[in-house]
Formats: sequence, structure tokens, C-alpha cells
Amino acid sequence: MPPLTRRQFSQLPLFAAPWLAGLTPISAQPKLRGQFPPPPRPRELKLAARISCEGREGPLTRRLAGLRAAGFDGVEAVWPGTFRGADLRAAARAAECPVHAVHVGLGFDAALSKDDSNLRQQGQERLTRALELGAELGAGSVSVVPGAITPEVSDARAWNLVKIGLGALLPRASELGLRLGLRLGPGDFLASPLEAARFLDELDSPALGWQLDTGWSLLRSYPQHWIHILGQRILKVDLSDFSRGAAAAGGTEAGFKIQLGEGDLDFPATLEALAHALYSGWLSLAVDDAALEESGPNRKGARTALQIAQRARALLEM
Repeated sequence: MPPLTRRQFSQLPLFAAPWLAGLTPISAQPKLRGQFPPPPRPRELKLAARISCEGREGPLTRRLAGLRAAGFDGVEAVWPGTFRGADLRAAARAAECPVHAVHVGLGFDAALSKDDSNLRQQGQERLTRALELGAELGAGSVSVVPGAITPEVSDARAWNLVKIGLGALLPRASELGLRLGLRLGPGDFLASPLEAARFLDELDSPALGWQLDTGWSLLRSYPQHWIHILGQRILKVDLSDFSRGAAAAGGTEAGFKIQLGEGDLDFPATLEALAHALYSGWLSLAVDDAALEESGPNRKGARTALQIAQRARALLEM
């Protein structure tokens, strides 16, 4: 039998093709619903409370013990503060609630990109002190918002100033066995994940990485996009939420003044992205610890910490 031409083949009814005779009609094929595996999740996540750590050893021990009882695995200490490193270290040991990181607070944001060289030098000295405090506490990292774009400091100038400042700090961080995590904040510096990845790659230091804040990432775009681009450059994660609706009505600050899970953060997408980035480690949440040293199981601070921890763990199981 001579071979069929294209025209002859196209005119054949489907049922006449012998090689189709044994196929099961689509309508009779079994449904696949429920047969796909669930999306991946990070292998191990530890919950930390980001707190001010004010006070001496006794009150600090009670605060950390309250956080541990509420379900937190450790703390991220906001600096500067009135606490002494020795007191916080002793309290963390007594409460079995380790300090995993030092969070350089907003008062020292953009210290490395100041237009005044004296202010930049002061910023470097204070960040060096933060690194030394981190080593004293047994923390693994120190996080900071490194720069800001202002009318006086352009994007290019901020980029170069921060690179110079970090270049002077990173050898000390390596010497102390610490890593420096850059994070988003006010000022529009490194405001996209592509900029952040390029900046980290230009410095190319094992002592440098990114501390991802999910709320600030959501203000700029979407945390899952930041995670996919930054990948294993991510050292730690600050877990926060942001409401675009609240921000549109009352300003950026209002967008952050919501409870976790009430904003626009897509928790399943964020967790799946962290799993693809092979992230495992700490998730830090802001906790108002002002009342945690009060005694009694029903104190307001303990109830608030417990509610935050329970809400976070419920969202992480989505």
C-alpha cells in the first residue's frame, strides 16, 4: 500500500486510525484531583521575638522565660538599648532562649550613606560596636538598613558610599564569626531584589547577605519575588505583614499597623519560595515586650506574646 499523502491522512476519521484504537477516551480517564503532592515547605523554621531587651539580668530573664513559654525559640535583640551584653547573655542562658541576631534599630538607619563624612565615621564605629555585641551574645548575625537616597545623596553616591563602608566592616565581621544582613527600610536604597542581588554580588563576601523583611518587601513588590531572585543570599527572615489598603487610606505607617495575617502577605507563596531557596532557620516577629517581666501567667504581655506565636505558627501551617 503506497504511503498516504497529508491530504489523504487529514481526511481519515479518527476512529479509522488503527494506532488510536486502544486509547481510553478522555471522558473515561480517572480524575487527577488530589493526586498532586502539596507544595514544598522549608525543612526547619524557628520562631524568634524581636524585642528591645531593656533592663538588667533579672527582668530580662523573666521576659525571655515568658517568650519561651509562649512558644518562641529565641530572640532578636534590638540595639541600641540600655541593656548590658553580659546581662542579656546570662538571661538568655537562664531562660534557654538564645539571642540569634542583633537588629540595629531605625535610629542608625542609613549610617553608611550620610553625606557628612564625620557622620559616616560615627556610623561605622557604632556598627562595629553592634558586631562586637553580637559576638558577645553568641548571635550569628547583625542586621542593618545600610543606606538611603536623599536630595543630597543620589542612588549612585549611596551605592558607592555603602560599598566603601561595608568594605571596612566586613573584615571585622569575619574575624568575629558574624554575618552582616542588609535589610529594606525607609530611604529607597536597594529598593528592588535585582538591585539587592547585584549589590551583594559586587561585594562578594561570605560575611554579607540579606535579611528579608516580608512586610517591607510587600511594600515594594512581593516577598516571593525577592526570595526567588535573592535565593541563598538570604541569611534571616523578618516576618511581618503589610496592608496596601490601609496604607492607601492612612499612609505607609498605617499599612504596617496590622496584625500578622490581616494584610496582603501571601503566606503559602512565601513559604513555597523559601523552600525553593532551601531556606531553613529563623523567622523573627516584632513583639512589644514592655510588660513581659510582670509576674503571673495572665499578665497582658504574656498573653500578647502567646497570641503572636500562635498566630504565626498557624499561618506557617497553611
